[in-house]
Amino acid sequence: MLLPLGVALVAFGFMLLLGATIQSAAQSLIYFKNMAIGLGGTLYLLVPLFVLWLGALCCVAAKRHVSAYAFTVAFLLMLCIGALMTLTLKVNDREYGNLMDYVRNLNAVVRNSAVPDSMGEYIRAAYHRYYGRFAEAGFYPGGGVLGMLLAYPLHTALGNVGAVVLLALAA
Repeated sequence: MLLPLGVALVAFGFMLLLGATIQSAAQSLIYFKNMAIGLGGTLYLLVPLFVLWLGALCCVAAKRHVSAYAFTVAFLLMLCIGALMTLTLKVNDREYGNLMDYVRNLNAVVRNSAVPDSMGEYIRAAYHRYYGRFAEAGFYPGGGVLGMLLAYPLHTALGNVGAVVLLALAA
């Protein structure tokens, strides 16, 4: 069961890597690049590498015991860095101090979301790169979906300052 999963992850990671690194007009590679950017935000080049690493671990684990400790620690570090980037990004707007407040306003006013403070809406905004609001010069703010998965619960539970302090201590 692990070998087919590993092969599929390696193929998926390879396509993400091609999409993220090659300038192409092919729609499939553009789709994979947008997927990598949506998942990783500014850290989008690390997403294909982690998928390839996980695929290789699954392939090797099909025949022998493999420790996933190094992968888990590195992945959690990437999540912490992405969440820290999401929480500390300042929006160039006088009304909103940080990205999390800006996304709440974006969900409520621009998108007319029924529940603008929900985790799903925050993740949707992160995956769609905040609906093109920061599209100039290839700027991909925050840590994408992976960063938002950790940033949103910490932001709601501890506030922005508490979440930043906790993540700085964890990283």
